[in-house]
Amino acid sequence: MLVGLPVAVVATFTAGYFFDILGRRATLFLSFFIGSGLVVCIPYTSPKVFPSLLIVRILISLCLAAPGSNPLLADYVHKDAIGKGAAFVGLGFVIGEVLAMAVLFNITKQFTAENAFLTAASVGALLSICFLFLVKEP
Repeated sequence: MLVGLPVAVVATFTAGYFFDILGRRATLFLSFFIGSGLVVCIPYTSPKVFPSLLIVRILISLCLAAPGSNPLLADYVHKDAIGKGAAFVGLGFVIGEVLAMAVLFNITKQFTAENAFLTAASVGALLSICFLFLVKEP
């Protein structure tokens, strides 16, 4: 959404501070966990409650800023291969989104909107817990 872009720009700029202050684990976990919680709100705010949907979408953009600007490449990848690592991260985002859409859409196509978004949010919240165990602090 166009209105969420200024928020995403500011959030992306400040995300680095959160990684430095809170750490990699906490920032990524909170970002995904809170973002997943916001996904649950979408069917209750659309299509008739437009201002609420706009606020939820802006907050989701805010939550997605941290994963998009994380310093994990610099932490985990040798500096000679950071370019290749960045390419794989971008490829991973695209493949992950395609797989998530294919899997979640097929699983939830018979669900009500509320249950479909709850299922997607639950998967996101469960996967966010992985950050607590898989990410090492520098």
